[in-house]
Amino acid sequence: MRRRTGFTLIELLVVIAIIAILAAILFPVFAQAREKARQSTCLSNFKQIGLGMLMYAQDYDETYPPSRVARPAGSSDCVQKVITWKTATLPYVKNFGVYRCPSNTHNREGDETKNAEPTYPTFPISYAVSGSLLHESLVKGGMTLSAVNEPARYIMLVESNQGCADMGIWALEVASKSWGLKQGFFVHSTKFMQVLYLDSHAKSTRFSQTLGTGNDDQQWTPWPNGLNDVNLARKGLQTDPQIQAVYGS
Repeated sequence: MRRRTGFTLIELLVVIAIIAILAAILFPVFAQAREKARQSTCLSNFKQIGLGMLMYAQDYDETYPPSRVARPAGSSDCVQKVITWKTATLPYVKNFGVYRCPSNTHNREGDETKNAEPTYPTFPISYAVSGSLLHESLVKGGMTLSAVNEPARYIMLVESNQGCADMGIWALEVASKSWGLKQGFFVHSTKFMQVLYLDSHAKSTRFSQTLGTGNDDQQWTPWPNGLNDVNLARKGLQTDPQIQAVYGS
């Protein structure tokens, strides 16, 4: 009797089914590991930018750069031709790629530095300073290192989905959610966001943790006139299902 040398159709189908099951199990694991690696890169970028901010401050009378340094003719906030904190800190950071987060789906789009001047580069969308702390209207001419008593508490940089130089906590208010949900803060698929604090330490955290439970433990602003924005954002996160879906848990 001739011996069988091949596989039957049923055997091949069983093998294919096993491979498909293993792939279905492993692919999400690989994707999660890849995202974790990208998240680590973004966190490393924050640390380098933080050092650049502090080096800038040392050269400019211990003053941080404001969100927008200059507005040339024809400029438009969040759109084009604005010279921002990124332009000011690049000579200290020395690595243009540090301003791009690999996880951010907008990282190939230009921010409001587009077409500023031929000598100034266009930075990618990825990071923004906390507008609740460093917006140029709050700290005209920049904020000094000594202006905030708890530099390890307050957020200096956040991840962002839009071209503005700054992103304040007002993006989470119910009244602002029409743009804040789609073009506001960038949150990773893990539901964590990256933040950089005034003392230049960076970490991954959940949005709710940055809002705290009240004025004494929120991380957004030391300015009394900004506390209402924080409270409205906390209320929005607690009560609005759409805001909870993006920034909650």
